[in-house]
Amino acid sequence: MKRFIIKNKFFVSLLSIAMIVILSLGVYIIQDKNTSNIPVDPPSVIPGKDDSDKEAVIKSLSANYNSSAIGNSISINWSISKNASIIEEIKLYLNDNEPLDVTSFSSYSFTQSVYNFPTGDNKIKLEVILEDGKSITKETTVYVDYIISVRQEVVLKGASLDITLEYVYMDTNPVHTPTIITNDDFVVTPLVNFVDTQVKTSGNRVTARTTYNFAWGSVENIPEKMAVRWKFNDLPVPFSRDYTVLKPEKETEATQ
Repeated sequence: MKRFIIKNKFFVSLLSIAMIVILSLGVYIIQDKNTSNIPVDPPSVIPGKDDSDKEAVIKSLSANYNSSAIGNSISINWSISKNASIIEEIKLYLNDNEPLDVTSFSSYSFTQSVYNFPTGDNKIKLEVILEDGKSITKETTVYVDYIISVRQEVVLKGASLDITLEYVYMDTNPVHTPTIITNDDFVVTPLVNFVDTQVKTSGNRVTARTTYNFAWGSVENIPEKMAVRWKFNDLPVPFSRDYTVLKPEKETEATQ
């Protein structure tokens, strides 16, 4: 036997390799059958990923106050996810006014000339009414400047300028007299004096005119133009306006 193995080394080696492969294949088949009998858990579902059974939700509600020469307004924008709910109606409230039906909109603008909203904080509420009668609401506030509108007027008086600011505010939120400053460099520094503030009321709106006199001593020292800033420092949110003052060509001629 020993002599046979020695004479047939190549054949014996090949046979040994074949036996090892057959044994390995048998072990793999047995393990695979055992593994296939182990129960496998179904894939886990992450809560909150499927919104098909949830009710509607107001995702966002924002309000911005816009002031311009053509008029002031409050712009409202919102976003709603209806999910599995059926939305019956959407209402928009400005303070305690009657609600507006905005079911077909995702934004709205309140103009001050139409809705006469007050200065200071204004409350905005969005209400989503569902088919089953449930109501979903979201609220926010928007600050409206105490000063509704401003306009500057300049009048030449001898060797001085009368600079007037006309401004409108509501009687519910009165304002104090504004100040005026300038940072320009002058050949001759002007002497600045407060003249007066005249007030006229119409309904709940107050129109005021505050005047300061800038005196240089001679007409030649009055600059052709200068930058000024009007400031209302007593308000919850400081209010200011910048203007360029142009020297009028004639006395008593008003420029803006």
